[in-house]
Amino acid sequence: MQGRNDHIDTVSEEMHRIDKGANLGWPYTLYDTGLQARVLAAEYGGDGETPAPGDYDLPLAALPAHQSPLDLLFYDGRQFPASYKDGAFIVYHGGAGALRPDGHRGYDVVFLPFDRNGKPGTPATFADGFAGPDPGDRNPGKAAYRPTGAAMAPDGSLYVVDGEKGRLWRISYQ
Repeated sequence: MQGRNDHIDTVSEEMHRIDKGANLGWPYTLYDTGLQARVLAAEYGGDGETPAPGDYDLPLAALPAHQSPLDLLFYDGRQFPASYKDGAFIVYHGGAGALRPDGHRGYDVVFLPFDRNGKPGTPATFADGFAGPDPGDRNPGKAAYRPTGAAMAPDGSLYVVDGEKGRLWRISYQ
């Protein structure tokens, strides 16, 4: 019998549009991208495979697990190319856990585009390298920097702040 650990990398970081009456299932359920189903969380008696009973709203976007998204910025600036309009920057603080030679996911900023109907497209890396140049740098305690937030400057450039050393980057397009 498979258990939660067999699906640990397919439990998603969920993005929802919240309308009146929405049932997102949290914290009792999790959306599993591998199973394409909402499953009952192990903490509430789930086995990681069985679909959760009930009627839940599907996530607008199901992003890869274990990256610690800490901030979301819907971009309405005009500095970046058109491909960065009508979308959101997602700031990932980076995965945690035991040290891995190949590191953990996250430690970057991605851009999630939306079409005219509000449907999300494919996320793309916007800024990375915060942890350091080697894959093993993408581990807690080894990462040089861990992004924690983003803000848009009046000129449309993007500020990204680090939570380890308090560094602030301004990213602009020319």
